[in-house]
Amino acid sequence: MDSFFIYWTAPDGTTQLAGELQTVGGAGVQRFSYDAAWLRSPGFALGEDLPAMPGAIFPPGGASEFGVFLDAGPDTWGRRILSRKLTPPPRSTTQYIAAAADESRQGALRFATQPDGPFLSDGGPEPLSSIESLYEEVRGFQSNHASPGEVARLLRAATSQGGLRPKASVRDDDGSIWIAKFPSEDDTYDVETCEAAALNVARTGGLAVPDFRLIRVNEDRAILVIKRFDRTATGRFGYQSMRTATRVGPYEELNYKMMASAAGFHSGERGVLEIVARAALNITVHNIDDHGRNIGLLQNGQGRWDVSPVFDVVPFPWEAEGTPLSSAVRDRSLDAVMGLDWGVPRSAVAATVQRVSEAAQHVYTVARDEYGLDPETAEIAERFRSSVAR
Repeated sequence: MDSFFIYWTAPDGTTQLAGELQTVGGAGVQRFSYDAAWLRSPGFALGEDLPAMPGAIFPPGGASEFGVFLDAGPDTWGRRILSRKLTPPPRSTTQYIAAAADESRQGALRFATQPDGPFLSDGGPEPLSSIESLYEEVRGFQSNHASPGEVARLLRAATSQGGLRPKASVRDDDGSIWIAKFPSEDDTYDVETCEAAALNVARTGGLAVPDFRLIRVNEDRAILVIKRFDRTATGRFGYQSMRTATRVGPYEELNYKMMASAAGFHSGERGVLEIVARAALNITVHNIDDHGRNIGLLQNGQGRWDVSPVFDVVPFPWEAEGTPLSSAVRDRSLDAVMGLDWGVPRSAVAATVQRVSEAAQHVYTVARDEYGLDPETAEIAERFRSSVAR
């Protein structure tokens, strides 16, 4: 049985024991118990699937793991890194979560094997100034020809990363932590450049977007670095994905109406309109990777959750489907967004959709003119984008 003590670090840097996480049975089902002092103060839930209550708590909906802990751990790319780095490699989801580097893991949760620490930490950010050489290690790792010694910096900096694509944590000269997103050897177009353009038009459309930079590698590839929005100068903000916040089961489909309901519960009309804005953005730029782990909630340190800034918005220049608007409405169009009853004034929905879509429709022009996307590629992609985001 694995057992870990879970800590929470607030935005001001204050750290408090929140409870104990254990795995039980041969399947490694997670079980969590809040610390009595935590329930007295501050007393809020770590995530929507982990209500603040005494006694043992098990994941809802027949799941084996709590979503809020999955959100704090690595996904496919980070697990690949850990499997190459550790001998023997982690055997369970919980072990993968605990093995992620403490300094760069998502959100405010921290792990220890003793009630008084120290925090589990094997790795951390590499200097942003050396990102080009870090990219060479990414390429070597993807080729499967590099030895552990030849990718040592990557094995240190990428243990906490989510998603499928290659990433690593990097530190700027001012001490701030950024996520570096690298080209994949399987890419058929300049993904990072298109994502930079999507973040640009999202900001123009009034959405909160972290600071980001694009570092061009060659005429076809670039590295995108994005500042972590879950960090302060001294502390951290809590984070949970929309998949966790909506408490959907492991095999249930998530849609925008469900996400709007969760956001509205925490933030009222403002939260609902944030989700409407994400739907309009993703439809207009044709981002089909808009699943429930790429939209989330950020916690302010006193238990209140708001929709997090935009991240992982990648225009896709071919036919494919993304997250539906509702269980009944499968049509991903701006008309469909405005036709749904979101529980807020229709005039506010229409204004939000218009504001965001007017900015987002220029995504490939921005990619070409401001970030160096190949003009012919931009023209072809724009013809497809305008046809599917009617």
